Amino acid sequence: MQLSSNAGAKPGGYGHQQHVVDILFSAHPLARSWINHPGEDDPRGSQRPSYWAGNGVLPRAAQHDNVALLLYDTGSTPRLDFTHAYISQAGVEAHLIDGALILRSGNGLLAYKATAPLQLVTKGPSAGREYRCYGKVMGWMAPVAEGDDINAFGRRIAGLDLSLDGRHLTLTGLPSGTIELDWSNGLSADGKAVAHPNMSIEPLIQRRRLSETMAG
Repeated sequence: MQLSSNAGAKPGGYGHQQHVVDILFSAHPLARSWINHPGEDDPRGSQRPSYWAGNGVLPRAAQHDNVALLLYDTGSTPRLDFTHAYISQAGVEAHLIDGALILRSGNGLLAYKATAPLQLVTKGPSAGREYRCYGKVMGWMAPVAEGDDINAFGRRIAGLDLSLDGRHLTLTGLPSGTIELDWSNGLSADGKAVAHPNMSIEPLIQRRRLSETMAG
């Protein structure tokens, strides 16, 4: 599987077509997931940004090893007061375990947890494939791992704590330590600033044994 993120998008700006975080599973050609702030109300619409493409308001985004963090501030009067995750129904299992959304496809595992409850959409064109997080300021985490045991992965995710203080997001419980995302100052790990590792238009691609980074 592949976790991709774009830390260069301007936080709080208008995301005409910026795709900030994306997860591709290798077990099925259509198995994928992502998070965005919808730019219009109609899931079938074709505006830019649309319901699923781009962002009405861009987040502060960062990735540390196998974990992506997103911090949204949609303003005092947002057009839509939620962000959401798209979950492909092709080749992907989805389970809510202790407040976290656990996805599995083949030997790939993904977890979503937010700073407000995740709510499944059960009606309309996005039924069964959309999970919303309501609020004006909110944070998401998206760790990925290698394996096929959903329950074991769910227990590991249950040991992680995602908290929001103003516009400062903190994730604790990782074997590698605490990571934080601040709206103004960006990413830090164990209190030390982490610079974006790639300032080029060429993507930085890293391969890791993800099961080890999530071990616990």
